[in-house]
Amino acid sequence: MAKEPLVSCLCVTRNRVQMLSRAISCFLDQSYPARELVVVYEDDDAATRKYLLDFDEPSVRPIMVASSPKLTLGALRNISIQSSRGFFVAQWDDDDWYAPTRLAEQIKAIRTDDRRGCILAR
Repeated sequence: MAKEPLVSCLCVTRNRVQMLSRAISCFLDQSYPARELVVVYEDDDAATRKYLLDFDEPSVRPIMVASSPKLTLGALRNISIQSSRGFFVAQWDDDDWYAPTRLAEQIKAIRTDDRRGCILAR
């Protein structure tokens, strides 16, 4: 079997540690093995910084950015893309739930239909 392509899951968060914790749990529960979670947060978000610094999981990569000048959500997402190492990227919002097979199903759909990417309908 060919090596699985790395999927970078991209999460921008701010002052929502409980939601981020759930999003990370959903990420860690994924059945697809080749993955990383890139978490972008601003340097004035002390609670998120503390949570991520205490979190010991190499597949979760925190990226701290300056809070000034204030960046748009789009700019923060672009930073997450630029910081990613994956062949594919997947949006990973901190306020959503993700089934443990989400990434595996998407990679399977991409391979089965020989596509460059896919989106979720549900």
